[in-house]
Amino acid sequence: MVITGQKLAFTAIETGNCYVDCDFAYSNERIYIADVTFDHCTFAQQNFADSEWLDVTFKNIDFSNDTFESSVIYRTTFDNCRMMGSELIASRLKAVKFSNSQLMYSNFNSAKIEHGEFKECNLTESSFQSVTFKDINCFQNSNLNGSDFVDSYLRGVDLSTSDFDELLLDPNMVQGLVLNSYQVQQIVGLLGIILK
Repeated sequence: MVITGQKLAFTAIETGNCYVDCDFAYSNERIYIADVTFDHCTFAQQNFADSEWLDVTFKNIDFSNDTFESSVIYRTTFDNCRMMGSELIASRLKAVKFSNSQLMYSNFNSAKIEHGEFKECNLTESSFQSVTFKDINCFQNSNLNGSDFVDSYLRGVDLSTSDFDELLLDPNMVQGLVLNSYQVQQIVGLLGIILK
């Protein structure tokens, strides 16, 4: 069912519905949402810590400076969302897709990301410190300039189509990182190696 232009309590969200241009009030209860689409909606809530999101689609939502710390996010899509400064610290993300989204200064520290996809996103100066990447994780045509991957093993992480002038990473943790030939030269320079 499509619900349009309503002001609703969080507890009114029902599985299987698509909410368009709706406003959701603050929830005092633990958040668990499954099989729902939110399109151009607003949330009074800014703290989504310890929440669960399964098979959810977010389109054109502003989550700037919101926190999803210690949350479980599975098979969820963030399309054309604003998530500048958002916190996903210590969250578990599996088969999560971010596309055409603004994620500058976002914080994924200590998260577990499995089969993650970031497509055409701006991740400038985002932090992926101590992240556990499992299986294939792609950053496609995204801006990663100044992003921080310190203390993260990068096996299976594909940066080959993304742009960056500077990255922070550990030389001992880059085995298995996928880069294009131009990026290899950049990484060598970042590691302090001199090419002749």
